[in-house]
Amino acid sequence: MKRILACTVMFCSFLLSGQDTALSGLKEVKPASYNFEQPTMAEDNKNKASHADTNRKKLLDGVKTSASRVIWRAKEFGGKPVEIKFDFMEAVKPSLCRVHIFRWVKGYGIKTIEVYGKTQDGRQIVLGGVNPAQPYELPKGEPNYSSLDIKLDASEEINSAILKIDGIAYISITEVEFYSKPNETSAKAFSKNPFENAVKGSGKGLRIEEKDYNDDHAPEIVLENDNVIYIIDAANGGVINFAYDKRAGANLVKEKDSKTYGGMFNDRFYVGNSTHKNEFWRQRYKSKIEAQGPDSVSAKVWSNGSEGFFQGMSITKTYTLTKSF
Repeated sequence: MKRILACTVMFCSFLLSGQDTALSGLKEVKPASYNFEQPTMAEDNKNKASHADTNRKKLLDGVKTSASRVIWRAKEFGGKPVEIKFDFMEAVKPSLCRVHIFRWVKGYGIKTIEVYGKTQDGRQIVLGGVNPAQPYELPKGEPNYSSLDIKLDASEEINSAILKIDGIAYISITEVEFYSKPNETSAKAFSKNPFENAVKGSGKGLRIEEKDYNDDHAPEIVLENDNVIYIIDAANGGVINFAYDKRAGANLVKEKDSKTYGGMFNDRFYVGNSTHKNEFWRQRYKSKIEAQGPDSVSAKVWSNGSEGFFQGMSITKTYTLTKSF
């Protein structure tokens, strides 16, 4: 049976740690969040609860040597690689990824790490990889904590980075860092919002119309009365991407596009360990003017999920503005 969710809203090389010359001229670009599906050792052994990462915070908290490090036991998920997806606040061009690891006397080690990127248009591209092929036993004299530096191809902007880590019996990661050259960080300018042009054409009374303000070949829907102007951006997740208070003379929301966070009424769902929380966030929604009367106007946007948990799910949002709001 089709699941429906509806809502109505009113207005390739590596270096061991210590060689920080690898970071010369680079700037850290910190992901906003990350997720993985493989169970940690803690989730299979109640006596090892300190090695869990339930809130998905440990790999970005800046702590690189900790007794509560995250540990995966490969046999618990068929010996397949651990896959971790990092989402950035805006598009970036990382040129280096540093993975901090822990190795015990036996059984801990990394065979390979592959790094992939998700581009703005949803393509998955190869960024780089490393093949340290660490032995089953920790060589005498080597530290328990170290790091691997992976040089990345920074030719394209990405919104997400995916690490596939293949290990021995146990894989333990304490921190993951990304770095880029300063001029390779997304240079999106927020000084000029294309939706500000709606203010120039504003007037008195209640109205609703379709118009393409940001030249993305997908018309937005404008809802306006004597007090406010709202713009529904169907191409960017069906969000309210402009909320202008006429009395204050100000837009109250940050503009969202396919590379950045922003807007109101974004559709993001955290379903267990699902890696598809952004399924609807980056989608183009369909839209139409639903009703136009003397006392209220409304518009509808909708989209269908295509992957994982959200396959076959439909989301519909109806925005309504009244004359007296």
